[in-house]
Amino acid sequence: MSNQEAKAWWNFYNIEVTKDDAIFVRHDLFAGPEESSQDQLFVTPSYLKAQHIKTKEDFSNLKLGEYALLIPKNQMKNRQKLITKYNKSLTETTQNGKKETKMKAKYVEEVLNGEKRFIYNVAYEKMTTQQEISDPIIIVITPKSSGEETGISWAGDNDYFFVKGKEQTINRLKELGLYDKVHYLVNAYGQYEAQTNLVKESLSIAIISAIITIIVISFFYILLHVLYFTHFRRTIVIKFISGMPNLRIHRPFIFVELGLLVILLPTLTIISNEFLYSLFVVSALWFISLIILLVQMKNFENGQINSLKGE
Repeated sequence: MSNQEAKAWWNFYNIEVTKDDAIFVRHDLFAGPEESSQDQLFVTPSYLKAQHIKTKEDFSNLKLGEYALLIPKNQMKNRQKLITKYNKSLTETTQNGKKETKMKAKYVEEVLNGEKRFIYNVAYEKMTTQQEISDPIIIVITPKSSGEETGISWAGDNDYFFVKGKEQTINRLKELGLYDKVHYLVNAYGQYEAQTNLVKESLSIAIISAIITIIVISFFYILLHVLYFTHFRRTIVIKFISGMPNLRIHRPFIFVELGLLVILLPTLTIISNEFLYSLFVVSALWFISLIILLVQMKNFENGQINSLKGE
């Protein structure tokens, strides 16, 4: 990218941010393992406004070399380390072969713990539908505060940049001689809606699969109980007449059931690749099997009592 084109891109992003409240929100969900940090967000001031994040200061007029740092309360003990870290990393980001802009945290504020921040993730082709990050450190910057030499950096992060108005954006790109550099404009809301529908469909399929699995295996457990009370009827009757507690009478069978469920849990996890889903199914089956056993025990007891009475 030539210096002229980089400058044009910087102008485009600067105008969009300062005049039209374009939103920039960069997360690191797709970064490599060495550079990934899921507890930070780089945003423009318009993001704070859109997400109703209240701050003591107004960050919309950050000057060259300035940025704001919003730190969750539980991380404020590392305040100075974080300031040093981001002063250094943001300064390095502004380098463009010629010079760099010395970045400094002009504003440092504390935010509440337990906050989930929406990240405008529409990059569904990158295999994640995650839309929130819990308690991230928020770094507020603008094209103006990072300097005119950062046009390449801003252009490289266009997946995280959201502008308003398609026709207006096209006209601005044409004015700056950048329209031919753009392959296509993406409707971010449309992508987000498609993602949401995909998640809903996946959830519906998972629920239906869980119900079918529970029904099928429940029939198996009913059959297992019937066979147990039929095949071991004589042994159960002898123990029942001798006054042995129900738990001791049926303890071996209960252990067999538990063993089957222990085997079923990892099997379902491997098949579905979802541990929580598998745990839910197995827990439901354990509850159902206990209900079936209690009903069978009650029916068996009533039958034996009636037999002893001669009814």
